[in-house]
Amino acid sequence: TYTRKGLPKTPICNPGLLSLNAAINPAKTQYLFFVSDGLGGHRFSTNLKEHTKNIKLWKSMKTY
Repeated sequence: TYTRKGLPKTPICNPGLLSLNAAINPAKTQYLFFVSDGLGGHRFSTNLKEHTKNIKLWKSMKTY
């Protein structure tokens, strides 16, 4: 979609039933933020200070 002007003529995704149910009935958690852990997973946090720390950790793992 980034190489073409406008929206595609067909759907760009087709979520499964489990995904739709998860969107309708989200898990109840204390987590407010998430960021990649750099290893294919995520780091979750309950406050901005912890989230900022996780972002710095992620950026330190990136190679440009």
